[in-house]
Amino acid sequence: MTRSDSHAPVRRYDGVAQALHWSMAALIVGNFALALYMLEQPPVPSTIELFNLHKSLGLLALALAVLRLLWRATHPAPAIPDDHPAWERKAAAASHHLLYLLIFLQPLSGLALALASEFPTTIFGLFNLPSPTGPNETLKSVAGAVHWWGQWALAGLVALHVAAALRHHFLLRNDILKRMLPGA
Repeated sequence: MTRSDSHAPVRRYDGVAQALHWSMAALIVGNFALALYMLEQPPVPSTIELFNLHKSLGLLALALAVLRLLWRATHPAPAIPDDHPAWERKAAAASHHLLYLLIFLQPLSGLALALASEFPTTIFGLFNLPSPTGPNETLKSVAGAVHWWGQWALAGLVALHVAAALRHHFLLRNDILKRMLPGA
């Protein structure tokens, strides 16, 4: 579809949307794995570096989420075909809205947790984020709980999203997954 053909239906995601989607997917899965790994490590300096990497990747994910939301606001997503049941279209819309909520909630709750802790938040080893609150046990506790439960909600929703995409591709044999694959 060209810009001059703005009334034609969008059939697949464009390259930017695909790049943002797959970059965000890699960040979410990678940072989740990093979190599970770092929480099992002893409290030594190399573990602090892992925590700072996790925080840095979380802020990168937040920046990508903002870009993704701005892109989505200006570039429509392909509609779910009308031949899909209404419940499936509604479930897809609801799960995508919830995914967007969680991809913002996770890094924001993590940032709140980090800034309320007694440790500096070093971003990719380049600079420290100033904390507007300083150490704050109440904020740290609330943000920590939101971040903890949010990670499991996000992991479950990502698993559901992947399962639905694979169902469309392998069982229903339609083009839903191909719309997000580069070159498909």
